[in-house]
Amino acid sequence: RRNLLRRHVGPACQRIGLPAVTWHTLRHCNATFHDAAGTPLGTVQALLGHASSEVTRQVYLHAIPADQHRAVEAVERLLFGPKWTQVDEVREESRLTTN
Repeated sequence: RRNLLRRHVGPACQRIGLPAVTWHTLRHCNATFHDAAGTPLGTVQALLGHASSEVTRQVYLHAIPADQHRAVEAVERLLFGPKWTQVDEVREESRLTTN
């Protein structure tokens, strides 16, 4: 197991500028991706072998920035309607194409 990380995963991360990955890091990623995919907390808890779902929730689940952004946009649409969000999207698209 260590050789896999040392020989393959570590060098691949280094090539693309990511920090070193450990098996523990991969456990956190696995839990977070299951959460983002809608896997029930109890199932994630069982997969990780935790006795308490609180450990899973408080320690292993992390916010994904893209999900946070979508959540903010959803509330924005509820409050201000779709036109408000579309204006921001046009501004962002314009900013990206001019830079």
